[in-house]
Amino acid sequence: MKKLFVAVFMVVFLAGYSSAWAHPGRTNAQGCHTNKKTGEYHCHGTKTAPAKKQAPAQKAPEKAKTKDTVFEATVIRVSDGDTITVQNADYEQIRVRLYGIDAPENKQPGGAEATAFLMSLQGQTVKVTEMDTDRYSRMVAVIEHGGKSVNLDLVAKGHAWHYPQYCKVQPICEQIKIAEDQAREAKRGLWWAGDNPIAPWVWRKEQ
Repeated sequence: MKKLFVAVFMVVFLAGYSSAWAHPGRTNAQGCHTNKKTGEYHCHGTKTAPAKKQAPAQKAPEKAKTKDTVFEATVIRVSDGDTITVQNADYEQIRVRLYGIDAPENKQPGGAEATAFLMSLQGQTVKVTEMDTDRYSRMVAVIEHGGKSVNLDLVAKGHAWHYPQYCKVQPICEQIKIAEDQAREAKRGLWWAGDNPIAPWVWRKEQ
């Protein structure tokens, strides 16, 4: 009897050892495991391994809705000759840099005159056409009042330069360039004394 018990024990032990050697790695509840030697994932007693569960695909975040690029607003503040603050129909205040031009800084000759020119718009309703956003997070836009471009008018009256670094391909850029040439020739505003005033972008670098 003792010999029979030993024989049965050896058979069971060798069978288990052989199975473990042939399929290293523990099995899961479905009888499947990954062979540590080959890296193969398979199951005992089935022909194919069940597909591993994949994490549910995440829903792509919705893009933020963008506002209309053209809207009407009221001018509530003038900072200098090319920067204003407007308030739209939702009572949101937006700081706007006028597109395509560069007016003298307030400490430059002509700066006070450019600012005074824009002060006439305070409290007025204007049309804002958004063109870009600058590095200071200001909206860059064309401002119209009474059917005329304020950007273009500033340059035509000799209160600002065409800003070639940031105004090249839009149709209004060529109009602004021509307006500056005509203002220089007619000696309007900045050009009346016949001197060569320092462009604002040059002046800022020297400060």
